[in-house]
Amino acid sequence: MVLMMAPAILVNKIRYGRYLDIFVSHAPPWGIHDQSDRPHHGIKAFNWLRRVFHPAYHLHGHIHIYRKDAVISSRVDDTTVLNVYGYQVVRYTPPDRRGMELPSRRRI
Repeated sequence: MVLMMAPAILVNKIRYGRYLDIFVSHAPPWGIHDQSDRPHHGIKAFNWLRRVFHPAYHLHGHIHIYRKDAVISSRVDDTTVLNVYGYQVVRYTPPDRRGMELPSRRRI
């Protein structure tokens, strides 16, 4: 499924000058915020996506947070991996890398 996303991500690079700003998934990437039991293993393909396309954020859930000392945010390469179980407010302003004005969004 990750490979099927690649053509659209490449079009983003041509059109907007960057591949991917925010990647959202249910499961975490392999080895980052995942757990040792099989149902909570991360996905190895997400690490490939991060290394190749450099999203600013990878937001995931699936790993429930019950302890205050649990790690929910990690910086890996150029990506902030964030466990948003429950909810998180993330404010992100995309960079304007090609000098073009990005479309504005109306707030509802």
